[in-house]
Formats: sequence, structure tokens, C-alpha cells
Amino acid sequence: MVLGGSYLQADFVETAIEAGYAVHVLDMNPHCYVAGDARIQFAPINIKDVEAVGRYLAQHPAEAVVAPVSEVGNITAAKLAPRFGFRYNDESSVTLTTNKARMRACLRRCGLHEPRTMVFTSVEEVERRVGYPLVVKPPVNSSSRGISIVRCRGELEQALAYCAPHCAQGESPLVEEYLTGPQYSLQVLSTEGRHRLLMVIRQWLSPEPYSVERLGVVDPDENIRLWAEAEHFAVQVLDALGVQVGVSHIEARYDASGFRVIEVGSRSGGLRARLLKYADGADYNRLMLQSYLGVPVEEGSIQPPRRFGAMCWMQTEGDLALCNTFAARGLVAEKYLNGKPPVPNPRTLMDAVGYFFVGTGEHGAVEDLVVQCEWISSM
Repeated sequence: MVLGGSYLQADFVETAIEAGYAVHVLDMNPHCYVAGDARIQFAPINIKDVEAVGRYLAQHPAEAVVAPVSEVGNITAAKLAPRFGFRYNDESSVTLTTNKARMRACLRRCGLHEPRTMVFTSVEEVERRVGYPLVVKPPVNSSSRGISIVRCRGELEQALAYCAPHCAQGESPLVEEYLTGPQYSLQVLSTEGRHRLLMVIRQWLSPEPYSVERLGVVDPDENIRLWAEAEHFAVQVLDALGVQVGVSHIEARYDASGFRVIEVGSRSGGLRARLLKYADGADYNRLMLQSYLGVPVEEGSIQPPRRFGAMCWMQTEGDLALCNTFAARGLVAEKYLNGKPPVPNPRTLMDAVGYFFVGTGEHGAVEDLVVQCEWISSM
């Protein structure tokens, strides 16, 4: 059973079908991306409604329940796993990977090098305990919603006001030390509590004050150079958070002291399977499926990516033009447009109008993409 039927989860659905499983997909939107696929059993159920999903599970027992990318589905599955006996991370573990304040406290207790962090109380206390530059973010959220970077007192009030609507009732924003160094996303497979690195992605974000993922690049040479250190770091983080199964992503900055956590998700990041495919790495979705089924990892099935690959989230008119330029050169392996209009100043991943992949496997094409992303030079 797959919780969520958006295009971000369609590849996993396809993998499960090809593996010979009867696949049920639940999504409140009867017109979602996979709803019309005759090969699946679709049910228009709100996956946030734990009891509704539970009733469906009681009528349609599942060998595995998976929410590949959906944070809402991840939480629901964790709540239902003890009742129905399928493999999943504990609700306490999933809570640690969705609540950033609790995650920070847990990692700090386990001895990881954490940034200075506090729940907002007053400007004076923030300046005393955290200092500038800093990041303001909701304690529980995803897709970069409510997040902004602050470099002086004059920007703090605006950042707090931007963050407030994204906080739950009674919650205050989280304030963290701004970490420097290149940002990476580590994709990690967990099977029965053993963690294995699948891919290291170099990330570029939108210009300040917002912090939105815009470009991800897989460099095979960089993966080899960082592999051992990144995997050791990932094991420390996921062990501390109690992750046991599935694919997780760890966003981290890398400086002289090594990797430092920005956030952790006990689920896949969006479109990571396709990026790994174009970078000629492990079979991401197959390994994820096997993990939830309890199938041991086959010897030699995981290796660092062997080719260059890149994915660009399109959000602005400039991104669309860049995609067309690369397509004219025969360098776009795949693109998708969701019908939304482009925005001049993206604030969250929800502003994305689509994506495109550069999948030639060549360093030059990927390097050229980085150079031509005009917003990178303005960071």
C-alpha cells in the first residue's frame, strides 16, 4: 500500500507493480497523478486521516505500507504500524525527524556537533545565545516553508512574521545558528537498523533571505571522496534518531569540522530515485521496497554513482528559459511541468512549476548548468 499518489511517488508505484505486487494507492485527490492507472487499486482517502487509512487496511491487509516522499503519509504509517504489524519506523523516531526542536535536542544528547539552537523568546535572548547570522524556521514543516536567513536585527522581525503562519497554534519559531560551507543531501537506506549510503548530492539554494532547494548535482568523484565520511556521519545521525527501515535523507553543511546536520527526513527526498538513475547508481526504489518487505540487501547492489547527473527545480521564468536552452542542445534527459505559473522570487518548494534533469553523464554539461544558473552567482 502506498500513501500518496502524486508524481513524486509515481516511480515507486511503478517499481512495486513491476515487482509483481498488487498495489493499492490512497490519496484524497481522486484526480492525482496515479489515480487513473488501471494497474493499481486506487482509493480516494485522506492519508492524514489515520482512522480512515486504518479501516482501509483492515479490509485490505498489506504486506508493506510505504509513504516514499509524503511526510503526512510517513506520520500516518508510523501510527498504524504497531496495530497492523508491518515494518515501519517507530512513531517516536518519525516525530524526531519531523520536529526540528526535538531532533536537535536528541542529536545533541547523542554527542553530535549541533549548531546553537533555541526556541524564540526575545530578540535579546536570540542575540545572546545564537548570534548573527541565523536561520528562523518553524519547528515542524517541510518544503522550505517559513524558513529565512537573518543577518542583522533589522531582518529578524520580518523573518519571525514570515515564519509565524507556518507554526502550529501555540508554537514559537525555532532559531538556529547559520551553518556555512557547501550543502549536501545524503540519501541513506536502512534495513533492520543497518544504514548504507546511496548517494551524496551537492545542493544549491535560492538567494537569501529564503532557503529553497533549486539545484542538485551528483558528482561521482565527489561521492567517492566523501563516501566513507558521509556514511559514518549518516550512521551516527540515524542511530541517534532510531531510524530502522526505509530511505532517509539528511541535509547537511560541510565545513572544517565535517558534516553538520541541517535537517533529517525519515523518508525519501523528492525525485531522488530519478537523479540516482541518471547518475548510474543503485536501484533506489527497488532497495526501498525491499527494505519495507524485510528483504536483505544483495551483495554488490549498492555502489557510489558512476556518472554526473543534475536536477533543477524550475520556479522562475529564467529556469524555464534555461531548460529550453539545454533541451535545444540535447542535454535534457527529462522534464515535467505541473501547470503552475512561474514566480519571480521563490519562497518554498511549493512554488516549483516543474523540474528537469541533465542526464548525459558528462561533467561538462553539469558544470555548464551550474554556471548558467544566474541565481547561484547572486548568493
